[in-house]
Amino acid sequence: MEQLHRVVRSARAKLSHEELLAAAQRERERLEAAGEIDAVSDVQPPEAPLFDSLVGKWIGVRWRYKVPCATNKSGFRQEYIWCTGEVVEVADGKSTKRTPGCKSPLPWGAVRIRWPEDKSREVPEPETFVWSVLEPHTWRKEVHLGWRYTKAELAKLAAAGGPAQKSERARLAVQWRGSAADV
Repeated sequence: MEQLHRVVRSARAKLSHEELLAAAQRERERLEAAGEIDAVSDVQPPEAPLFDSLVGKWIGVRWRYKVPCATNKSGFRQEYIWCTGEVVEVADGKSTKRTPGCKSPLPWGAVRIRWPEDKSREVPEPETFVWSVLEPHTWRKEVHLGWRYTKAELAKLAAAGGPAQKSERARLAVQWRGSAADV
């Protein structure tokens, strides 16, 4: 840690304020590209939004995928990615059913997500609609089925005077980047 402080003091002595800020911005972009930090996570509201408020909002859900891996005994390894979709319906826990023929209702916290068509994959994926049960305790968490707002949704909320960022970490993240932007 002391070495880091020496490097920072040395950089401050040699660089102007603008040069130091530009260097810090480049380093942040490098770390984001490398997947070492996550700017979207930094600016999420500290509390999970009410499920009823999610209709029409774009969220990211963290999914676990199996990808080929020659070094693992099973031939696969687990990888997590944030998938982006639009919430189109929220289950009320009493009468909302997965399909009209289902006997039991979906639990409270289930959301129907529209996953847009993805032509960028080797095998293109069509637009799909999936019911997923989101839990308030997995909001902003780096776990399977963790969930959060997308960058675009955060920008819309900020423009509309949405949920204020209460954490110091979020305030600093926005200050470093300027503002949230779309993917």
